Amino acid sequence: MAQEHAPPWMNVYWTSLALFDPLTVILLWTRRRYGVWLGIAVMVTDVAINSYAAYGLGFSGFGLFLQLQSLFGGFVLGSAALLLRNA
Repeated sequence: MAQEHAPPWMNVYWTSLALFDPLTVILLWTRRRYGVWLGIAVMVTDVAINSYAAYGLGFSGFGLFLQLQSLFGGFVLGSAALLLRNA
């Protein structure tokens, strides 16, 4: 049975991305090492929480979005070592 509303903690997380996504970009420009680590944290937690919303809570409409997000998360993780080496 699909749930109609997300739990409050999930809404707080999704809302916090309005701060953490731009902060990641700013840090990548100014303090690359911190930006890479924050980007990794954002992507890993975002994919995990969205996967839980889709598969654990039964939210619909996450199919293609979650696949593309996971692909981008793989890109972030795959490029992290190169970016950290050159930071």
